[in-house]
Amino acid sequence: MAYNTFKDPRKFFNRPGVELGIRFLILGGLIGVVSGYVAILFHHSIQYVTDILLGDLPAGPLLAGTERSDYWAVILVPAFVGMLVAVLTKKLAPEAEGHGVPEIMNAVASNDGVIRPRVALVKLVGSALSIGSGFSVGREGPTALIGASLGSAAGQLLKLNRKRMKMVVGCGTAAGIAATFNAPLAGAAFALELVVGNFSVTYLSPIIFSSMLATVVARMMTGNAHALFSEMEFVLQSPWEIILYCCLGMILGLVGVLYTRLLYFFEDKAEHIPLWLRGALGGAIIGTVLLYLPEISGPNTWEVIRSFVVIDARDWDKILYVGLLIAGAKMVFTSLSLSSGASGGLFAPSLLIGGALGAPFGVLVNRWLPGIADQPGGYALVAMGALVAAITQAPMTAIIIIFELTNDYEIVLPLIMACAFSMGTYNHLQEGSIYTLKLLRRGINLQWGRDIGVLQAIRVADILKPETDAVDYRIRYSALIEKLKATPRNTLPVIDESRHLLGLVSIADVPTLANSGEFVALKDFMIRDPAVVAINESLYDAFVKITVGDYSYLPVVNNQSEKLLVGRLTRQDLLQIYRNQLKLRGIY
Repeated sequence: MAYNTFKDPRKFFNRPGVELGIRFLILGGLIGVVSGYVAILFHHSIQYVTDILLGDLPAGPLLAGTERSDYWAVILVPAFVGMLVAVLTKKLAPEAEGHGVPEIMNAVASNDGVIRPRVALVKLVGSALSIGSGFSVGREGPTALIGASLGSAAGQLLKLNRKRMKMVVGCGTAAGIAATFNAPLAGAAFALELVVGNFSVTYLSPIIFSSMLATVVARMMTGNAHALFSEMEFVLQSPWEIILYCCLGMILGLVGVLYTRLLYFFEDKAEHIPLWLRGALGGAIIGTVLLYLPEISGPNTWEVIRSFVVIDARDWDKILYVGLLIAGAKMVFTSLSLSSGASGGLFAPSLLIGGALGAPFGVLVNRWLPGIADQPGGYALVAMGALVAAITQAPMTAIIIIFELTNDYEIVLPLIMACAFSMGTYNHLQEGSIYTLKLLRRGINLQWGRDIGVLQAIRVADILKPETDAVDYRIRYSALIEKLKATPRNTLPVIDESRHLLGLVSIADVPTLANSGEFVALKDFMIRDPAVVAINESLYDAFVKITVGDYSYLPVVNNQSEKLLVGRLTRQDLLQIYRNQLKLRGIY
């Protein structure tokens, strides 16, 4: 029997209740090893394409360069590659378009974790060509999608159920990120926060194991076992400096909103341009900019980040204006690159933008408050994490990745504060992360790794219950008290003789009156203009109102103008319907 089980891997991995056993640790480890090798292959492919197509660029404000006479080649190569990648990706695997992470999230939430195997190959080739030809995109998002595709392919081969498919896709995603950043914990956090949406032990063990093995493979292949900024020594000069980091976080939250809106502004404008022309124009613009500002190119990302983290005091004046220039240019041309059809990620560009803004901030506070502020490089690192936390809504990933890039525990406290303030600022002004907004625009609303958009197809009229406990606005005090005591609800609607909703009354709002027979003017203390939901609205609209307002009950009216009371909808009823819809789709 044991022989037959091992002879057929599908039986080995599909036995009930084995998620916490050794089987999925083995599978996660295999996915991690394969994804680690593929991530290194992808990295070398980018270097090869860069050497062939781009070569050395002219000097920029931060980077040294070489004299070039073939300026037209620098412009035409990205133009041709942009056109080629945009068309081929659209034809062969549309899921490989853009930065990759939303596609992973959507596959897990809405498609049972199924990603076509060809996506890995198309993404590898398309992203290597895009980054290697100078487009302002990163390799982290593509590596995550490639790893997720490999994990999904393994799950499809073994015919795993949805829960286990989510697990193996998470393993591949974590492995891709871990191998790219040399950061195993950040890879696991990225997969758990953004893809799986669940930190339970069922998912945690195989995903961490996959991430660790991918990191081991990457270190074996590259020989690099040290943190990228291990030479940096972060020092919190004074407790008062925490206030500066909070201010920096708020600034980065505002920048995150601008960055997100800029990206989708470019995407909206590009939709009206033919695909081949979009790629060619975008590439030509990028090529032209590379002649004067090579710092925006994908292959130069980490070298430029290092320039903002490891700063010589003699370069502080230059950093003040160069940082703002590069941050603004990077936001614009990363948005342009992705909207033109280039294949690549926005994680590394986001880190660069944060560093390019954090370093000038650090220079200024060092000059204004020399006894309080740390060196500018520390502010650059914290700003990198704060921007990533804001736009991705993944604070654990942002904090852990900066920690693993420095291996310095002292940076964690200011980093947490900056991330908290950046996310608070971003959430106040912007709905959806830079990843989930792409799905929101398609009608897919993800929360907790699940699609609450399943409620959009159901109307309130389909499930509402009749309202039998409404209170007439002319009711006397004694009758009102008895009604409230007899009803197992804290809040009741107040109506007129035609059943128009006038407000809500709760037992906490009723004043104490000496004369129990005294007439009560409900209008004097009832809640006027309460939140309501109309029968033609969707359950998704009701879900948002109940969640945002933290209500336990919503009156249902015929429409928002007349407000004729027709029924009620409770939080408990709504959550039960949501769970049922998830179960019908095999999600819950």
